[in-house]
Amino acid sequence: MTSLQLASDEACGLDLTGTVRCWGSTLQPFLYEPEGSFEQIWINNYLGVAQDAEGQATEWGSYTTYELYQVVRTGGLRHIAFPRFDWDDWLYGCAITLDDTLLCWNEEDGVVDLGWSFPGRPMKVEIDMDHACVLDDQGVIDCVGSNEYGQLDVPE
Repeated sequence: MTSLQLASDEACGLDLTGTVRCWGSTLQPFLYEPEGSFEQIWINNYLGVAQDAEGQATEWGSYTTYELYQVVRTGGLRHIAFPRFDWDDWLYGCAITLDDTLLCWNEEDGVVDLGWSFPGRPMKVEIDMDHACVLDDQGVIDCVGSNEYGQLDVPE
């Protein structure tokens, strides 16, 4: 395997030919893996996204949204993140496109502006139940959302 992604009861990876292989849960979305050769994959408990060498993304699963459909059709993805748990539908996902656009979405509002503040190019985004953080290419981390436990208080 050249890549590995985990969700609650399942795991998926890319084999040496770029084929998506999933194991674990016998529930959707992981019974039906997408066909083709891919370079990156991302999964959560409900869906998966695989991107090929040309930057084209294919989503599969039981819980795709129109917003995700729009995001993966915008062009290549450099990074995508899903919450580990879907407690209150705060965010369904965030993605960084190849042109450095940072997009986050939920079902109620579609693509949402979270008011990120960072000086460089977004490199990685992570989201969880009620907060999200982005890391830029200058090492700056900015977090938004709930700060109930200090999860937005990034050390200097």
